[in-house]
Amino acid sequence: METRTLKLQEITPENIAGYGRLIDADRAEPLADTPLFKYWNDLSVADLDGGVCFGVVETRPSSLACTAFERHVKTSETLIPMNGDVVLVMGKPTPGDYPDPKTVAAFRLPQGKAVTLDPGTWHFAPLAAGKPVKSMVVFKQGTPDNDLLVREMDQDKNITFQVQA
Repeated sequence: METRTLKLQEITPENIAGYGRLIDADRAEPLADTPLFKYWNDLSVADLDGGVCFGVVETRPSSLACTAFERHVKTSETLIPMNGDVVLVMGKPTPGDYPDPKTVAAFRLPQGKAVTLDPGTWHFAPLAAGKPVKSMVVFKQGTPDNDLLVREMDQDKNITFQVQA
C-alpha cells in the first residue's frame, strides 16, 4: 500500500482555485451595512438546475486518512462546517474515472467559512480531528441517486492519502 502524505493548507481563494470557490464574507464588501445587520450577496454561485437539497454530514474524529473519493459531474456541492473546523481532501476534476493523485491536496475549512466545489471535483466526507463535526451539504436534489461516482483508492489503486497537520 502506498501512502501519500499531504501537507494541510489553510484554505484561500487562490489555493482552492481549480477545486472550487471559498465563501468568506471577511474577504468581501457587504452589499448592505446598516446599524442592524450586514449582508453579503453572491459570495458564491452554485450551478444547480432544479430543486436544491440541504443535508448534513456528521464527521467522526479520525486519523485524517483519505482512502476514497467521490464526484458529481453535473452539479456543484457546497460544504458548510457548522460546529468546528474540517479538513477537505480533494482532487481536481479529471476526464477519467479516478482522481489524479498529483492534484490531490488537503485544506482546512474553518467553521464560519464554506466552499462550493466545482462540478467534477473529487472529494469525500470532510475529515475531523478531536470531536464530531456537522457540516451542511448543499447540492441539486437527487444528486446521490443520479450523479455520484465513488472510487475506493486504497482498494482500486493501492493508495491512501494521509493528512499531516
